[in-house]
Amino acid sequence: MKRAGFFLGLLANVAVFAGLIDNQLFCYDPIEGTSFRKEEINTDIVGGIVGGTVADPFSWKWIVKIDLGCGGSIIHPNWVLTAGHCCFSTSTRYLKYRYNAFDLAKGEHEVVVIPDEIVRHPQYDGSTLKNDVCLLYTKTAMIFSEKASPVCLPSSYSPDRIPATGTPCFVAGWGRLSEGGDVAQILMELMIPVISHETCNSKNIYDGQIYKREMMCAGFLEGGKDACQGDSGGPMICIENNQPVLRGVVSWGIGCARENSPGVYARVSSYRQWIISEISARAESPVTIPNHSTEAATTTTSTTTTSTTTTTSTTTTTKSTTKPTTTKSTTKAPPLTTTTSSSISPLAEDLLCSSHNFNKNRIVGGYDAQRYSWKWIVKMKYGCAGSILNENWVLTAAHCCPSTAHGAQFNRDAYAFTYNIHDLNKPELSTTRVPDYIIRHPEFDDQIMLNDVCLLYVKDRAKHVCLPSPLNALLSNAVADNKRCYVAGWGRITEGGSTSTVLQELSVPIISHNTCNGINAYDGFLNGVKREMLCAGYMQGGADTCQGDSGGPLLCIEGNNQPVLRGVVSWGNGCARPGAPGVYARVSNYIDWISSEVDKKAVEDSTTTTTATTTTTTTTSTTTKFAQG
Repeated sequence: MKRAGFFLGLLANVAVFAGLIDNQLFCYDPIEGTSFRKEEINTDIVGGIVGGTVADPFSWKWIVKIDLGCGGSIIHPNWVLTAGHCCFSTSTRYLKYRYNAFDLAKGEHEVVVIPDEIVRHPQYDGSTLKNDVCLLYTKTAMIFSEKASPVCLPSSYSPDRIPATGTPCFVAGWGRLSEGGDVAQILMELMIPVISHETCNSKNIYDGQIYKREMMCAGFLEGGKDACQGDSGGPMICIENNQPVLRGVVSWGIGCARENSPGVYARVSSYRQWIISEISARAESPVTIPNHSTEAATTTTSTTTTSTTTTTSTTTTTKSTTKPTTTKSTTKAPPLTTTTSSSISPLAEDLLCSSHNFNKNRIVGGYDAQRYSWKWIVKMKYGCAGSILNENWVLTAAHCCPSTAHGAQFNRDAYAFTYNIHDLNKPELSTTRVPDYIIRHPEFDDQIMLNDVCLLYVKDRAKHVCLPSPLNALLSNAVADNKRCYVAGWGRITEGGSTSTVLQELSVPIISHNTCNGINAYDGFLNGVKREMLCAGYMQGGADTCQGDSGGPLLCIEGNNQPVLRGVVSWGNGCARPGAPGVYARVSNYIDWISSEVDKKAVEDSTTTTTATTTTTTTTSTTTKFAQG
């Protein structure tokens, strides 16, 4: 069933977010040639969507709100691009829109515009939603400012110039917060990866309904993050050469955030010439169109027009969807780093191993995690992180542990760690402990970062993460390729940059071993280590972990919405570089070793006799089983 309106849903747990759009993004003023940049806004905003967040105020300078339940994009002082199915009437008053909009309840700074003309694509098909684009023209130019400016148009369509599969792009709107739910009053935004035409058009998804030249897909095949009714016509942008490029117009989909029903968008690059033709036909002087920066801006004079106004109404489905941090080395190994790019929202505050739901993901682009949502993460004293496995044990990276350490023979204070920590500058609820015992994997190889795992033992108790089942001989129970998982840490925000004082988080898809070990990535360096290592991140770069996050958790949500520790941040080549995703120690390969060390320590403790003044007592410990997802 198709539905009208397309976008951001599910107001999940209340959390504080930074926006998804980089504060330095801009596009050129098509008239004056000057550039407008976003305000540096530090206001904390509360909100969420289906896997997304509240946008920074006025960061989507080009978005407009059409009063009858659609969105649109400013592409020129006199023109707005929206969806063809939003232009259901020849009466312009029904397509009144507002720009400078953010919080609809407050209405501050908004300017209301009634278009003078509606130009729907002449080949729009309401039954298939092919050519689902429409232009709104107003004779009086919109006033551009720090709150309003046009988005860039892409180059004309060419199969070799379309966004690559997996590219993190962004959508925004005031649509429903869940399928059939309430609409948003504050602008919501979400990161969504581009999905290949072959995948989206396959039998299990849209089964031949997608026209490659006219449509493109983006979102999450597993569902849970998407756009919804009320967002149709709104922008899907991709960041190219640090500019927001309008790649898609929210068009249709099946329901909101359903499995195997990603968002379908009108492919803007296929309509560039039509857009230019329509604008030129009504221009009194040559017009410059904001363009993708790799191609010169297009200047054109008046020509002829071929479009007509259509009035056929149609209902559609609309959707859209949404980034954490790691640490890598610039050679083969040590510390990883934190970067920024796409976003997925945070972990639910009440997420426990045994119960409760998981909500969204985000970071690399520098997004704060929800306070105390990563209950199992610890911050080590000197630039690493770790995961609480049970009441007494923390798992981190071997390269974060002393090279001579085994047992209690080490400088304990140097390896102190803190838990119950979010903001390093506000450690009110935090607890710092020094490990009583350190066990680095006996076969750790610091040249190739093989077996990069280490255990820390303490006597205190804390919340723990679930462990996966032990890896079987055929790796059939390994985490699936392309599954979205999550990393977090306080590492560097950019390669060579400063570290974060607030816990950052990011969503990263699992990358297949063959891809990660291929010629475009690590080129054979991972030969023979499939059991010990796994890769996650973005092949195109731009989103990643960085130095200071080594040892931290890579978790996947599995089973009954449980956080399962699938990886330990290990290494990589730089931070967020193309062809250099994060490499993680595969935790499932080390379950037997972990269990063995924990059992041995329990036996040792059970025979320990403590003498205090006149009282001698025997302390008996039992092995605590790890929760498994």
